[in-house]
Amino acid sequence: MEEPKFTKAILKGLGVLIAAYLFLPVLIFDFSKTVFPEEESSSRGNLIAIGPKLRGVGFADFSYFYTGEEWPYRMYPWVCEIHRKIKGYDRPD
Repeated sequence: MEEPKFTKAILKGLGVLIAAYLFLPVLIFDFSKTVFPEEESSSRGNLIAIGPKLRGVGFADFSYFYTGEEWPYRMYPWVCEIHRKIKGYDRPD
C-alpha cells in the first residue's frame, strides 16, 4: 500500500523539476537584448548571435564579452535557438 504514495511523491518531484527547468530561463535571460560573439560573420550575410543576454545576477561573470560557453547557454540551447529564430540571427559555428 505504500508504493502508490511513493510513486506520487516521485511524480510530484519530477513535475517540480521540469517546471523549474522550463521557468528558469525567464529569470536567467534578458530577452530584450542579444549577445553577439566577437569577430564572427555568417556566410548568408545575417548577423551571428549567441542568444539572449544574461541578466547578470550571479549566473555568469559580468564581462562584456560572452563566448557562448557560459553554463546558461549550454543548459538552455533551445532557448537560444528560439531567440535567434525570432530575432532573425544565425547561430555561431
